[in-house]
Amino acid sequence: RSGSSAASHRERVCGVFAGDEEATPAKIDDALAIGSDYRGLEFGCLTRIEDGVQRITQSTGSHDLLRAGETCPLEEAYCRRTLETEGTLSVQAAGSSDAVPTEAVATFGLETYIEATVTVDGDRHGTVCFADPDPRPEPFSDTEELFVELLAERIGNTIQRQSHEEALARRNDRLEAKSRRFEAIAETSPDVIFRVDDGGAFTYVSPAMERLLGYDPRSLVGESFAEAVA
Repeated sequence: RSGSSAASHRERVCGVFAGDEEATPAKIDDALAIGSDYRGLEFGCLTRIEDGVQRITQSTGSHDLLRAGETCPLEEAYCRRTLETEGTLSVQAAGSSDAVPTEAVATFGLETYIEATVTVDGDRHGTVCFADPDPRPEPFSDTEELFVELLAERIGNTIQRQSHEEALARRNDRLEAKSRRFEAIAETSPDVIFRVDDGGAFTYVSPAMERLLGYDPRSLVGESFAEAVA
């Protein structure tokens, strides 16, 4: 039954990240809800680790210290050990485990905990974790740990794609702003100013072209520079 449940939840996770309909935060919210539901753990969250500080970026459940925007020093966080671990960190009774800092248990009061590192562009971004205030009677299975690793991988890939898309959009905005400044200057220049693309076709011709050479600037856009001057 556990294997079937894992397969079903894996399919749900893959479905969340397969489409482009939802924005990245909504996909992560859905993924955290699926992860919490998988083993019946009360809390789930995505963290961002920067400059020795853990910040909760998204969460499910109602833990006061696991709400989006909450921060704490890394040495007081469960994820401190996760970041030092290959794969997944999981504990079934954190209060009696050497795997979790005592400061973290005292601060958050979570006994059951499973977490994996989220990587973006090959760098550590943060963690995805699921937890519960009650201890768990048995250790997490390999299947359960692999499920959390899958979530962490999908979330990291989604954040990475969003980051690349935002960087491309910023680059395009800068290029468009430069183009507008160029054309504003060219429109009032007494000299003929033009641009050509990599294939040698006009992409812009200033109004001075008509006054000085008798060509309609708009009719030249898209035409070959070599043919126009031949």
